[in-house]
Amino acid sequence: MRTALRKDEILKSICQHLTRIDRGFSTLIALARTSKSLKETPLDVLWGTGAVSLTDALKTLPPDSWSATKDSFTLERKITPNELFQLRQYTKRITNLQVGGGKGFETFSTLIIQYGSPHLHKLWPKVEILWWTAPSEHLHFLQFFLTPSVRNLMVNLEKSEDEVFRETLCLIESRCVHLKQLRLFDSETRENKDLQRIIRQILSKNARTLRVFMPPQDPSAPLVSDILQLPSLQELVMHVPQIPQRLPSRILPCLRSLLFSLDHPLDILDLLHTLRKSRLINFTLNCPYPTSQADQIALAHFFRTSGLYDSLKFLVWEPPSNGSAFTWQFVTILRPFANLQALQLELNCHTACQFEFGHDDVVQISKWMPRLRELIFGGSPCPTGGTFTDIGYHTLAVVAKNCPYLYSLAVHFDIRTIGPVRWRVQPNPNVTFWDVGTTVLPSNPELRTFIALAVVKLFPKVTITGKASDQWSDISEEIEYMRLPPVHWPSG
Repeated sequence: MRTALRKDEILKSICQHLTRIDRGFSTLIALARTSKSLKETPLDVLWGTGAVSLTDALKTLPPDSWSATKDSFTLERKITPNELFQLRQYTKRITNLQVGGGKGFETFSTLIIQYGSPHLHKLWPKVEILWWTAPSEHLHFLQFFLTPSVRNLMVNLEKSEDEVFRETLCLIESRCVHLKQLRLFDSETRENKDLQRIIRQILSKNARTLRVFMPPQDPSAPLVSDILQLPSLQELVMHVPQIPQRLPSRILPCLRSLLFSLDHPLDILDLLHTLRKSRLINFTLNCPYPTSQADQIALAHFFRTSGLYDSLKFLVWEPPSNGSAFTWQFVTILRPFANLQALQLELNCHTACQFEFGHDDVVQISKWMPRLRELIFGGSPCPTGGTFTDIGYHTLAVVAKNCPYLYSLAVHFDIRTIGPVRWRVQPNPNVTFWDVGTTVLPSNPELRTFIALAVVKLFPKVTITGKASDQWSDISEEIEYMRLPPVHWPSG
């Protein structure tokens, strides 16, 4: 027993090391050489640790039976029963399966047409994580992948007809009886009461195990009450037109992460009042900012009297694109959240608003929340509306000083001005990631060099990413060049 255990440990460590280097065919060759003395099939080892995709399993078939591109694979001919048996030796160990559209889907449709459902069910009996992102016209294939072993299920139901939607839910309800995570992506309003009844059956069967739930878009108010009483739920993502007027006295005792999409910020006050004694950690709101003074006072009063200040660590507020604009008075409501580790605010504005958000405001936030590890400001400033004034790299320097634990910093709006960098500020080596978003660099070469020097001085270990990172490629090379140690030439 001790020898066998030792062998498994060796194989696992070898696999983990090699898959970090290369997940392709060279990995199989290297692992074959390493594990030859242990008398283990390389693919068996890789399947045992869940490190190989179905593409690598197909490599056990003759080269003329399939072809692959960068992101898909296709069976070129019908495979024989012996070849299917060879394939099953590896696919039966799959625990993580992702099924998308495109040419890669032809593989599954070919297997279905050739061998039927009994053989397909035997291909992956141990799948625990199933992510179905294929288009709605392929939903009828989902029945060949749902097994009792599935624990984590994500299904794309976009643009599916009500009848297909209902059949899919019935399959999930009858076959997946040990669900821990269930995500159903759907943006259409489903008013069919039969669908809501099936969702209730799914919840009742998995009430004690379900930890993550994303219901279909716009569930009815009675269904919301049922969802909010799941005893084991830890993460909830939900869009509702309004919160039910009557809520149970104690809901979601295990809830740690909550994402709600609402039409008005005050609609969630009743729910938050019920959650005031919970240990909520992650809170994401997708609703307009409270612009009226009465709404701001109501929210501020709730936050002052709730217990969320002590436990909340991640806060994201994302108003809709046509929602109200950001106002600095709203941010003052969040002032007591001193324990926040991540804050994201979308600073949307429109032509009807007039406000300024600048260096002093960002610095004030960093003083209120010294434990921040992630700070994200995003939005779409309007040239005729509000402006972001005097936010430059000197702003980032002060933030880095006030938040010593900061490692992720993202600025998604245009930096209008670049002020002088305060060189007396100590560099912050904890900032290892900076998402520049869509920020465009100035064309002045001297100013670009100044920015590179500022980044090196303030964030010596930072890596620049983001949508506009390609435009930063030249300056990234300058940054790397500045980080090189000086060369000391020998005298004489």
